[in-house]
Amino acid sequence: MDDLELLKEWADRGSDEAFRSLVERHVNLVYSVAHRSVPTPHQAEEITQTVFIILARKARNLSSQTILAGWLYRTARYAAAQILRAESRRQHHHTLATMDNPPPDAVWEQIAPHLETALDELKQTDRDALLLRFMEEKSFREVGHALGLNEDAARKKVDRALEKLRSLFARKGVTSPAALLGTALAAHAIQTVPIGFTTAITTAVLARGATVTASTSALIKGTLTLMAWTKTKTALVVTTVILLGGATTVIVNHQTSTVPAPRQLPPVPAPPPLSTADDGRLGGPMPDWPGMVTQAQSPEAKEQIQKIWCVDNLKQVGGAARQWAVAHDNVFPADFLSLNQTISPRYLACPSDTNKTEATRWAETTTSNMSYKLISPNSRLDRPNRVIAQCPIHDHVAQSDGSVLQGKIVRERGIGPDNTVP
Repeated sequence: MDDLELLKEWADRGSDEAFRSLVERHVNLVYSVAHRSVPTPHQAEEITQTVFIILARKARNLSSQTILAGWLYRTARYAAAQILRAESRRQHHHTLATMDNPPPDAVWEQIAPHLETALDELKQTDRDALLLRFMEEKSFREVGHALGLNEDAARKKVDRALEKLRSLFARKGVTSPAALLGTALAAHAIQTVPIGFTTAITTAVLARGATVTASTSALIKGTLTLMAWTKTKTALVVTTVILLGGATTVIVNHQTSTVPAPRQLPPVPAPPPLSTADDGRLGGPMPDWPGMVTQAQSPEAKEQIQKIWCVDNLKQVGGAARQWAVAHDNVFPADFLSLNQTISPRYLACPSDTNKTEATRWAETTTSNMSYKLISPNSRLDRPNRVIAQCPIHDHVAQSDGSVLQGKIVRERGIGPDNTVP
C-alpha cells in the first residue's frame, strides 16, 4: 500500500500495522532532518518521536494531495524550531557546525550545515521532488507517480530543483556543481536511526502517548501551535489579497466581455508588501494592515480587513501567552504586561477600537493601549479550549491551545462559566 492508503487504514480502522509501516518507511528521513537541525542526537530523537505522534493525531485531516515526505519534513522543521527557541532562551544554543560525527565527504561537509535552510527556501514541489529522490530514495518513476508526472518529467523536475538548491548554496559561499550536489545528497542525506528507536516511536504512538515524557508532550503542543499559526497566517494574507484584488478581477472580466460596460472602474493598486518593521517577536514580518485598510475599496472591505487584522493580533497574543506559560510551569500570565519580552504591545489594540491607541513601546504602554481583555489569568495549559483573551469589539477569542475563534462562533455558542467556548 502507498502512504495515503496506510494513513487511511490508520485513521479509519486504527490499524497498528499500518502505522508501524509508515514509521518504518519514513523514520530515517525525519531523523536525518532533525539530526541536522538541532545540536544533540537526543533532541533529534525527541523531534522524530514528536513528528510521528503528530502524524497519528492529524492523519485523518491530511488531503489526498499530500506528499507525506514533504509534510513530515515541514513538521520536523517546526519541531526543531521549537527546540532551538527554547535553547536560545536558556543561552545553550549550539550551531549546526558543532554536531557530532560530521560526514567525511568534502562536499557534504560544506552543504550539511545549510541544507535545511536552503530546502526551506525552495517551493514546495521542488522540495518534495528532492526529498522523494534523495531522502526517500525513490526512483524517478516513483517520484513521478507521487508528483503526477511521467518518469522523464520527474527527472527534469529533480534536476531543476537541484540547480535551484545549488544557487541557494552559492549565495552562502558554498560552490558545487549540481551533479556533485546530487551525489553528496544520495550518499549522506539519510542517517539511520539508532537500533530499537523505531519500535520505541511506534510504542509511544500506539499507547496513545502514555509513554511520552513531559518535555516531548510540551514539544508536541508547541509544534502543533506553530503549525496552526503558520497555516492561519498564510490564510490571513491570502484572504486579504483576495479582498483587495477582487475589484481588479471584475475590471478584467468587463474588458474582455462582448457586452460593453457602462463605465470604467478605476484600477485597484496592488496589495502592499509585508511590513519591514518586525517589532513583534513571533511569526516574522507582519502584514502592512494599515496600508491594506487604506487601499480598501468599500466600507465593507475595510471592516473585513480590520476583522482579519484583529484575528491576527489575537493569534499573536495567544501564541505569546502560551509560550510564556510553557516557560513558567504551564501557567498563563497574570496580565498582558508579562508578555513584554515576547511580542510588541501594538498587538493589544484592536484596529476597530477607536477608544484605544496603538502603543509601540512597552515602557509607555498602559490600559489606554489595550483593547483586549485577559479572560483567564493564571490558568493552566491543561484546558486546550479555555479562553485566554477576547476582543470586546468583534468578540473574537484566543484560546489556550493557540487557536482563535471568530466572534460569530463565540456569540452563537457563548462563553461558559469555566471560561470555555462549548
